[in-house]
Amino acid sequence: MNQFPVTFEALVVRTDFSADGAWEELREALFSPSQDGFLANVALVDDRRYEGLTPDRALDLNPRSISIHFWSWRTLQLSPRLNGRSS
Repeated sequence: MNQFPVTFEALVVRTDFSADGAWEELREALFSPSQDGFLANVALVDDRRYEGLTPDRALDLNPRSISIHFWSWRTLQLSPRLNGRSS
């Protein structure tokens, strides 16, 4: 398995490919400004080579000693609070 890309952004690595709609919703939320104009500083990794990747294995793929990774494991359901929609 290949190492993660080297980037200054936090990586959001897709490890579950069973819910394309949830992934698209996450992408939209991450690349839409918040009410205060904040944009997430992230790089998306949407590559089936990482399907089923565990956190332990991910540590071996990290080319840097200090990094932040966000993991989507199973079907992602964004709450209205997180994505700025009212309930």
